[in-house]
Amino acid sequence: MRITKNFNNIIRGADSLSLGISIVAAIAIGFFIGHYLTKLTGWIFFTYFFTFIGICSACLNIYRGVQVQKRDMEELENDPKYKKYKEVMASKEKQKMEDLEDYEKDEFDVEDEKWEDK
Repeated sequence: MRITKNFNNIIRGADSLSLGISIVAAIAIGFFIGHYLTKLTGWIFFTYFFTFIGICSACLNIYRGVQVQKRDMEELENDPKYKKYKEVMASKEKQKMEDLEDYEKDEFDVEDEKWEDK
């Protein structure tokens, strides 16, 4: 079976949707391992320790998910389809700045400038 670009995008989308599930699963697995060891040994320390390990692994999952999203956004930024959009937005911003420079000052603006100098 040949993996196409569209199929790869579907897999990435499913991966990003599963982030919430992986967070809950990591914490739950850590808690239940700790709870089992607490029942086995009688030390409550195991529950707290493995719950903490589960929270740390959930944070690691979040970090990895953010890195994947950043990489996808960088790919999208370099996509030729959106380069024209970027140029149009830059020209609109430039026109907006030129319009602000051509703005004629009224009496209130002159009065404001007097107070700003002091």
